[in-house]
Amino acid sequence: DDTDSLKLEMSGSLKELHCPYHNLVSRILNGGELKATDHLKLQVFLSSELQAAQIVRNRRVTESQRKEGPTCRELLSICATLDIPEPREADTAALFSQIQDRVSKILQDLPGGSVGKPVLKKPLDSKQWEKLRSINAALSSEYECRRRMLIKRLDVTVQSFGWSDRAKVRVDSMARVYQPRRHSLKPQSTVDTSRLLAAREDVCNVVKTSSGSSREKTACAVNKLAVSRLDTAQTSVLLIFLYSLQILHFFQCHTI
Repeated sequence: DDTDSLKLEMSGSLKELHCPYHNLVSRILNGGELKATDHLKLQVFLSSELQAAQIVRNRRVTESQRKEGPTCRELLSICATLDIPEPREADTAALFSQIQDRVSKILQDLPGGSVGKPVLKKPLDSKQWEKLRSINAALSSEYECRRRMLIKRLDVTVQSFGWSDRAKVRVDSMARVYQPRRHSLKPQSTVDTSRLLAAREDVCNVVKTSSGSSREKTACAVNKLAVSRLDTAQTSVLLIFLYSLQILHFFQCHTI
């Protein structure tokens, strides 16, 4: 009985999958004997169906990710951070109410002054928001231009390290160290109007980065190197190396 039910299920599954080998399906149902080549044909067919199902599933995931805008991704990130279940329905008002309640509860458990006062204290109308977006677009464009220039300078500087005969044999080692860090540097700015809502008053404090007491807190280990007397070639290499470190330090400090 178990064998007959198994044959019935197998033949039914093959029919649902529109198996092109109709004689093999009928032979399975009637209890006929199958050869090794017949088994191979069925295995190839089922394997191809499995591959097709995986391809279709991956395409659906990709299409759903394309449909998700930046707002949806931000909401999902907020839900994951606050340990809130992902929204199943498009009830935006209820979701924001739940987020606000969770944030208010977390703020109550924090010491006073942990978050700070917001920079934007008054609500803006639609025209003001539109003007703010245009200002941010102009600043982002200028910022991207400057970052592209600095990244290009960094590439050229690092590339110059491989010009010497001793460095040519270590090009692969240099690339393994440099390329992962290089690919993490993006010229595009990630600052948008939502960052303004989250900004606090401490971002308005402009601190000078040269001379005075401020320099004591911003000085890094590179500035404290004691350089001995060097020839011209060694000095040039050292200056290029320090320049590259300064560029990398700049990107680390200005990556948001």
